Amino acid sequence: MNKLNKEKLLFIFILLNPLFDLISSLFNHLNFANTPSTFIRPLIPLVLIIYIFITDKSIRKKLIIISSIYIIYILVHTLIYKNIITGISYGSVFHEIEYLLNYTYLIFNLLLYGYLFYGNKKDTLKNAVFYNTIFYVSTIYIAILSNSSITSYVEGIGYKGWFNASGAVGAILIISLFIILPYLLKKEIKFIYKALLIVSIIFYLFFLIGSRAGLYGSIILILSFVIASLFDYFINKKRDNKEILSLMLVLAVALTIGYLLFGSNTTERRQELDDMKDDKSHIAYDLEDIKENVDNNLVDTKYMNKEQIKALNSLYDYANDTNLSNIDLRKQQLIYNVYLYKYQHNVLYKLFGNGYLVNFSSLTLEMEEIALFINFGIIGFILYFVPFLSIFIYGAYIGIKYIKRLDSEYIMYMAGIFTSYFIALFSGHIYFNTSVMPVVIIIHILLLNKIKVIKEEI
Repeated sequence: MNKLNKEKLLFIFILLNPLFDLISSLFNHLNFANTPSTFIRPLIPLVLIIYIFITDKSIRKKLIIISSIYIIYILVHTLIYKNIITGISYGSVFHEIEYLLNYTYLIFNLLLYGYLFYGNKKDTLKNAVFYNTIFYVSTIYIAILSNSSITSYVEGIGYKGWFNASGAVGAILIISLFIILPYLLKKEIKFIYKALLIVSIIFYLFFLIGSRAGLYGSIILILSFVIASLFDYFINKKRDNKEILSLMLVLAVALTIGYLLFGSNTTERRQELDDMKDDKSHIAYDLEDIKENVDNNLVDTKYMNKEQIKALNSLYDYANDTNLSNIDLRKQQLIYNVYLYKYQHNVLYKLFGNGYLVNFSSLTLEMEEIALFINFGIIGFILYFVPFLSIFIYGAYIGIKYIKRLDSEYIMYMAGIFTSYFIALFSGHIYFNTSVMPVVIIIHILLLNKIKVIKEEI
């Protein structure tokens, strides 16, 4: 198995991801506890990592050191979680370990993709994203047109095709577009087909999916492409993106008019939530019951420890003082977890985390970057998020230093990575999600390759 074959194998793995998602969704709807995708999906990356470990002596020691660091962190975090788990906890020790393994899988995939594709000037990764995107958007529209699409929310709003999660599908398509738009400028395809693909994806994200990530992500995408194209036009004197730039400007006007006239599934979803708002209550209904039991001294320390009770009381006071909406779960989760972090003085909690699933379901922090810092600790944040953040920061540094050498592709990669952080923060479970991982990793690797090209040209 030479390097080229390893690249092909990983390329096949990336192409299979949408199929894994469909299989997973099918089994979930048939109420199977586990799906074949759960076991098959990690297989190819795992085999490749083991093969590289065996055959490449130059990185063997590095892999051992890196693996040891993550294993030690997982063991320490798990021991802490085991000791602080209470009756209110949303997950068991096993479930907490699942989260840790998923994030560790993410990091080792980043290393694998970097090992195989860093410095690679072929379009292998871009091709994979392109084909995957066509698969996702085609099956979604087939599902919608055949009236067999699963709705994005239990209220019956939005469409997510035959896939499990609208958040994951939306994130995949949004981040993919940041890769595809520059790719399509050079792709020898008739403009009508390029336009059809772009319009169909953005129309779906803007009007049909029903999530704020889809709506706001589309806006960020269009603005980013316009800015990147104008940069190319005035700085690099490039004129090869006139057609797609014109399309995006027309699309922006059409989307604005359509939104003002008809709204979207996203606005319908927000209105549905607003209708559920209770002006007399400022925390979620299930939290009201727990707060009442706390006030009546019906909660012991085995069900909630002192810090959790204190944080819940602080959330309640803050929510009432600021007239917080009882349906704004993200903000309630954030406020509670910030208070909890403040009241917990154990240094080990600060370093290794206070447990992602140690709190009640409505209080489990879904804002991914903040959850990584608070629930997985400073060390967990460094291990699982800083590798990605450091690529973005390095990209920003190179971009500022060599601004005249940038092109629209570089700007779109930077904007796409920023958007992935934005989605992870406000939608949650993006970097953790095995369906979204490939495209998230790919856009970071593509940025590193652009940086390498710039530095080679100096």
